[in-house]
Amino acid sequence: MKPSFKEFLEKIDYKDPSKYDFDGDDKIDSNIRETIKNINKSSWCWTLWSCEGHIHSENEKSLPYFVFVVKKKCIPVLLGMLFNTLDPEVDVLTPFPLIILIIYLCLGDLLMISML
Repeated sequence: MKPSFKEFLEKIDYKDPSKYDFDGDDKIDSNIRETIKNINKSSWCWTLWSCEGHIHSENEKSLPYFVFVVKKKCIPVLLGMLFNTLDPEVDVLTPFPLIILIIYLCLGDLLMISML
């Protein structure tokens, strides 16, 4: 039997993000709150952690990031969506943040993917 999303969350000791009250949590970064809410409404991709990026001082910044759980069969859909955000001109630099994928946990049909 393939593990379900619920079993995956139990394994990593995490609450179901599709049922989370993002509007009631003032710790969720305001610039990504609606995006996070909409991602977690899907039936194939959910967020575990995220940050909009912050300027801490003149010399210290943190980059935006998302950590997703994605159904394996839907990875091409997610990657296609990300690809479509890039500038179609090859010689034009896409502004930061650049996307770095790190796939670091696989359980059945689910993958955990970090994007910076």
